[in-house]
Amino acid sequence: VLTGGGRPAGAPPKGFWVAPTVFTGVTPNMKIWKEEIFGPVLSCMTFKTEEQALALANDSWAGLGSAVLSADQSRRERIARGLKSGIVWINCSQ
Repeated sequence: VLTGGGRPAGAPPKGFWVAPTVFTGVTPNMKIWKEEIFGPVLSCMTFKTEEQALALANDSWAGLGSAVLSADQSRRERIARGLKSGIVWINCSQ
C-alpha cells in the first residue's frame, strides 16, 4: 500500500468505508489486479511496451471501463482501439 487504506477518519459508524488507497508492486496474478474493486482504490503496475500494456489491461473478465491518458494523439487512439472494454475514455476518466 503506497497510501491510504483503512477506515477514513470521520466516517459514519455504520457501513463499509475505505479511505482512498493506492497499491503498488502489483503483479498480474494478484486478486486486486484481476478483480474490479468498487471503491476509491487504484492498483498500479508498470509496463515496458504498448503491447504489454494492452495485454495487461485486457487480461480481465469484466472490462467495464478504461481510460487512456496521453499527449500523443496517435498513441492514445491506437491504445483505445486495442482495449477490450465496455467504454473507453480518452484523456479523462469519465
